[in-house]
Amino acid sequence: MSNEPKVKREHVASTSGDVLEAQVARLREVFPEVFVEGTIDWEKLRITLGAAAESGPGRFHFSWAGKDDAVSLLQTPSGGTLIPCPEESVNFDSTVISKNRPHHAAIHSQCCSVCR
Repeated sequence: MSNEPKVKREHVASTSGDVLEAQVARLREVFPEVFVEGTIDWEKLRITLGAAAESGPGRFHFSWAGKDDAVSLLQTPSGGTLIPCPEESVNFDSTVISKNRPHHAAIHSQCCSVCR
């Protein structure tokens, strides 16, 4: 038996939060008047923001094919979480990803397939 103190693990959620839901909730807190029947009334939001709202594409517009899909993918909650496990890791301080290679590979392949 080792005299090393046991590391107390903190619970980590296995999925990320819903980014889109959180952003809409923040918008609802700041501008409750722009919500009609639970959805955002874009015209009311534009009027509420006044001159701060851009009404057209503007002077510069950065876009590419698949941009809307990329933004949508970013807002999708993830289903996997990398959890550090120092006691099972080799050189934990210098190689955090070493024991989580399957998750890292899954994330990498998913990202690369979107970029192709």
